[in-house]
Amino acid sequence: MNITSFNTKRPVQRSTGFTLIELLVVIAIIAILAAILFPVFAQAKEAAKKTTAVSATKQLVLAMIMYGGDNDDTAAPLTNGPDGTNGYAGVPYTWGMMANPYIKSYPMFAEQIDATQNESQWVQNANDWGLGITPPLSNYQRDYLRTFFASWGYNYLFFSPVTDDTAQVRHGVSLTRSGQPARQIMLVSGMGSNASGTWPHCTGTAAGYYAMDAPSRDGSDNTANSWNQGWYLERGTDGQACGGGSWNLYNAYGSAWPRYTKGTNGPGDSGKLIIGAADGHAEVMTVGKMLEGTVYPAVEPLSARQVNDQSKYRWGYGQ
Repeated sequence: MNITSFNTKRPVQRSTGFTLIELLVVIAIIAILAAILFPVFAQAKEAAKKTTAVSATKQLVLAMIMYGGDNDDTAAPLTNGPDGTNGYAGVPYTWGMMANPYIKSYPMFAEQIDATQNESQWVQNANDWGLGITPPLSNYQRDYLRTFFASWGYNYLFFSPVTDDTAQVRHGVSLTRSGQPARQIMLVSGMGSNASGTWPHCTGTAAGYYAMDAPSRDGSDNTANSWNQGWYLERGTDGQACGGGSWNLYNAYGSAWPRYTKGTNGPGDSGKLIIGAADGHAEVMTVGKMLEGTVYPAVEPLSARQVNDQSKYRWGYGQ
């Protein structure tokens, strides 16, 4: 009988794991995809925040219009306290506190992209301003601070000007005072109370501010006929400190801060803020567009600033 023998050895099988080269290729592909997608996700997140801010601005400006409708067509004053000023000792109501009953949402006064909107920052700023408010805060104090240091500023020089230079009292004016309400700025987002860094790489460091100074005129006498401070853009030079006594970005945009700026800051640049107009709409606007209708020299004298085209000027028709 022939007996056939069989080889019982198993064939050699190849390992199913990744080789080092394959693993490195996969890691490289993941790194490339991450480098491509992460900036896209960041842009999408910022775009979503901007959309939310536009919606909030629209709701705030509509609240101000509704306030005027309930008060004989009179705009809300900047403050409404016994002394007519912004000092806490006079227990004033800010325009935000007067508008809030129409939206019932104090958190709306904080723009999402404004990372400084928190209670500790409000208290710090209250101390810097000498408002005499210290923790623990009452509900009224908390609401006062969150609207005083809100992310939106009021164009008070047009809607709530000084009517008594001695007492510094401000009163609201007719909401229909503007000849072009769709162009008339009422609220501006992105307040910045201070700045750090060196020009042109300036960064806002403090919470917002509830008042917005209009561009084109220079002065700090705070009288009925003045534009108070504001818009010192041409004073920034390369390497110059953004904050401090010689130059403070709090004044650079009239207390506005273009949080959506990409690149350098300056008049006519693409720095973006969100405005709420007197007709109730909101839109994203560049700094350059906000300066339309003004003469804004890049050199001294600052007295050369003026409104040269009232039809394009967005801050104070009839002034």
